[in-house]
Amino acid sequence: MMLVGGHPFLVRLTLYDIANRNVTLTQILQNPTSSSSIYADHLHRQSLILRQQPELKNAMKDLVINNSAKLPTVTKFKLHSVGLVKFQGDRVLPRCNLYSKYFQKYL
Repeated sequence: MMLVGGHPFLVRLTLYDIANRNVTLTQILQNPTSSSSIYADHLHRQSLILRQQPELKNAMKDLVINNSAKLPTVTKFKLHSVGLVKFQGDRVLPRCNLYSKYFQKYL
C-alpha cells in the first residue's frame, strides 16, 4: 500500500472497498487519481482546501513538482496540519504517493 503510505483513512477506505464492493487491490490501483476512483471525494476535499489558500496551493505545487521545496516554516506546518505533508528529517514531503500523483496532475 505504498500509494496511501499508511494514511489511516485511506487504508480504511481501501480495505472497506475491497471487502464490500468485491474489487481487488489491483483494480483500485489502476487509476487512483481519476474522478471515479474511491479516493476521488477525499482528493477533491484536499484540493478545495488548497484552492482556498493560494499560498498553500503554490507550496504544494512546488513540493510535488520539485520533490522537495524550501518553504517557510509556517507554510510547512499549515500543510502538515491539513495532512498533506510529512516531515522526514529536515525535509518536507507529500504525505503519500497518492497526493503526489494527484497534485502533480491537478495543480
